[in-house]
Amino acid sequence: MHPNDKAYGIIEFFSCITIDEYMTYMLMFV
Repeated sequence: MHPNDKAYGIIEFFSCITIDEYMTYMLMFV
């Protein structure tokens, strides 16, 4: 699987969750 495919999967995943969950994951990754 190409890195871009993984990136798009992550984008699709984040688009399905709430902003609070999004911020939580951002804090975890950053």
